[in-house]
Amino acid sequence: MGCFSFYPGKNLGAYGEAGAVVSQSEEYIEHIQRLKNHGQSQQYHHDEVGFNMRMEGIQAAILSCKLKYIAEWTKRRQAIAEEYFKDIKNSKVKMLVWFIGGIL
Repeated sequence: MGCFSFYPGKNLGAYGEAGAVVSQSEEYIEHIQRLKNHGQSQQYHHDEVGFNMRMEGIQAAILSCKLKYIAEWTKRRQAIAEEYFKDIKNSKVKMLVWFIGGIL
């Protein structure tokens, strides 16, 4: 199972609240489908306490358009991060280090 946040400040962000859950397990997907629809397996039949969590179509459309540029934006963000790592020499500043494809 994987969970993705499309919060506006993220690299691939919507213009409002949005997210996704993915899984190869039909059982998990069915459970998530119930949870996002007030816990209902069918109309007016609540198997469990759920929520109202459906991403708006406009958010999906925005994400679909932005997805075309994600590789380019990610490369740019990585280049900016490299500059920070290279140019900040202050011993009082601790930089968070992560490994991106062998770059850092």
